[in-house]
Amino acid sequence: MRELGIDMSSQWSKSVMEYMGKLNFGYVITVCSDAEQNCPAVFLNMGTHEHWPFDDPAKFEEEQRLTSTRRVRDQIEDRLRLWLTQQDIMPSGFHKSH
Repeated sequence: MRELGIDMSSQWSKSVMEYMGKLNFGYVITVCSDAEQNCPAVFLNMGTHEHWPFDDPAKFEEEQRLTSTRRVRDQIEDRLRLWLTQQDIMPSGFHKSH
């Protein structure tokens, strides 16, 4: 993300339990099979659920990790742009990396 000028240094993976009972989600979008298998049961009756099946960067072989992670990053951006357009939201502020 730094390559695109996006500072993620203060971000980290958070447990879904951090949000339970505190927020209501209009949409829950899972992006890897582990999340798809584990999250839907937690988010029942919490808006619209979609699954966008992307390869999980954590499972890439070391020698392919950077290249493959960049590919998935770009695929997620493309899918998010499409979804925002489908919601009649004009995507802005995105960094087109490819």
